[in-house]
Amino acid sequence: MERLWQKDPAATPFAIEEYVDLVATFLRRLRPDIAIERLSAEVPPRYLADPTRSWHRHEGTPLRHYDIVRLVSQRLAEGC
Repeated sequence: MERLWQKDPAATPFAIEEYVDLVATFLRRLRPDIAIERLSAEVPPRYLADPTRSWHRHEGTPLRHYDIVRLVSQRLAEGC
């Protein structure tokens, strides 16, 4: 992915809203007996190709795994 991004820095896999929608849609379609191991992962900033392009909260701090789980849970509760 880093090589693809280096060729086209405008290319971004997903905005956080798109990712939350995708995960919520996916989870709604899963059978209830299937367990999910992980919704996202955290990487130390030194391993990011461009730390300024990671998902951030409105105040500018990076989103943590628990933030993404909360956003997905909220989306599921909304029923959208």
